[in-house]
Amino acid sequence: MRTNPGSVFGLDMDESSGCFRRLFVAFHGCLYGFQFCRPLLFVDGTFLKGRYKGNLLATTSKDGNQGVFPLAFAIVDAENQDNWMWFLSQLLKAVGSSRRLTFVTDRQHGLLDALSVVFPNAHHAYCLNHLKRNLIEKLVGFRTNYKLSLIKILVKCAYVSTVASFQHYMEKLRRIVGNGRVDSMLDGLQNDKWANAFFKGKRYGEMSSNAAEYYNNWIGGARELPITCMVDMIRVQIMAQLSNRRAESKRWTTKLCPVMEKKLVDSLELAKSCDVIVANDTVLEVHSSISFYVDIDCFRELYKESVYPVLSSERFDFDDAGSSIIKPPITKTQPGLNKKKRIPSKVLRSIRNKLYCMKIYATTNKYTNNQKNNHNNNNKKKSNNNINNNNHFHHNNQKKIIPKMLEFPRLVLIIEELTDDFCLKFDPLSWSK
Repeated sequence: MRTNPGSVFGLDMDESSGCFRRLFVAFHGCLYGFQFCRPLLFVDGTFLKGRYKGNLLATTSKDGNQGVFPLAFAIVDAENQDNWMWFLSQLLKAVGSSRRLTFVTDRQHGLLDALSVVFPNAHHAYCLNHLKRNLIEKLVGFRTNYKLSLIKILVKCAYVSTVASFQHYMEKLRRIVGNGRVDSMLDGLQNDKWANAFFKGKRYGEMSSNAAEYYNNWIGGARELPITCMVDMIRVQIMAQLSNRRAESKRWTTKLCPVMEKKLVDSLELAKSCDVIVANDTVLEVHSSISFYVDIDCFRELYKESVYPVLSSERFDFDDAGSSIIKPPITKTQPGLNKKKRIPSKVLRSIRNKLYCMKIYATTNKYTNNQKNNHNNNNKKKSNNNINNNNHFHHNNQKKIIPKMLEFPRLVLIIEELTDDFCLKFDPLSWSK
């Protein structure tokens, strides 16, 4: 706060134990820049991989060049309604209520109710990509081409701008599917949250929450760090991004941001459909929608402020802190063993050493019927005295790959011997168990 005045910093701790509960961070440089972004926010959460686990909640926007602009984030113990309520309340303090915002989410648990309480006047839009995934989950057992055709109809329902067109495609979707589970999913969706024909706010063409998922990948390395190191690493990434984009914008010579300039050039043919009314030889009235937020001057103003360095944890003065030191969060022990620290048994280590130069493929029906018949006929010709020999693979003197096959109940092993330095024994009875 000393090096970044104007930032919003919220800390919540357990009063009885003095342990950490949750933390909210919004730097002044991000809050100032958001004034020059479109009033559109992408909200999402992701899990942490560090010692204390937990979740990271984040909200992002987009600048005039369609770049992801980080606004605020929070570290909480779980992704539930209470934490979403607290996160959005802190966000409301940071951004205020002067602009009517539009939130794009993937309908996380607890977020829907929290948004309607904290931001009652804001518009809420569902991520179309998540709706498509939900539809695919309801179509288990159907062919892939059939699923894709239904997804295309769902996308048309979301993009059409008239109610009549929406009802046409929706009836077509229900008629083709004829599935009660799909009907229940569609009935549970509020049309004004995902369909353009009913949406009352402005989505600026953003039909998915990919910006939030991009942010989660962008900070991927920080998710494995302790809380203080994680916050500092995210701060450094934001600081570098603001500085790089500020320097990049100084080299632009166009009136609009490059991405939007290219879109404008590519849309010249579509502009012929605009309604033009002539007032005189020099004044024309054109009916079309424009956006101030893609102007290059607005973009430069967006990245005008900076996020400044802070003291590292090694330089903190804890001598006078006393009882203000916060203990680590209380976490529940996760079930099962940690995969990263699991020590293999002696038997497993010996098997890995023996299979170092071999490839084992577990498969079914990867050989032709003729090979099956030949294999069965050969087994019938062998006497009972030779059965045990079938379970022992002797090495071959030739230095070449020799595929061999054993058929056990419910399992077929195709083994390629790559060396002749050893031989393995397989017990069919143990495999069948």
